[in-house]
Amino acid sequence: MRKIILIVTMIAMLIACDQGRTSVKVNKTLGRYELLAEYPEKKEKLVQEYLKMAFKKDSSLLKEGIDLGKEIKLSNRAIFYLRHNSGKLEIEMLKEKNNFKGNQFFDEIVGGIKKVLE
Repeated sequence: MRKIILIVTMIAMLIACDQGRTSVKVNKTLGRYELLAEYPEKKEKLVQEYLKMAFKKDSSLLKEGIDLGKEIKLSNRAIFYLRHNSGKLEIEMLKEKNNFKGNQFFDEIVGGIKKVLE
């Protein structure tokens, strides 16, 4: 009986620990730059605040159906695909659609998301 209780306790601990896991994957190739972040619910507010701050005057775009994903065009001419659901953020930028400033802006966004999710 003790072994069964021990095994059940260990499984419960593994499941509980896995739910608070944060994963940030960045993939950079010649043609595209991608970020995929999965994080616990408790960090959702931090991510939302960072995105509003990062997009500044374009933050109203964050309210327009980004849970399904959409192409975002900012006033600084950065163009990228954004999908944001609770606990998951996906951003993809095609380098051919952006200039140097757009690439630089995207680098800053990726770095900021990483810091927020540490």
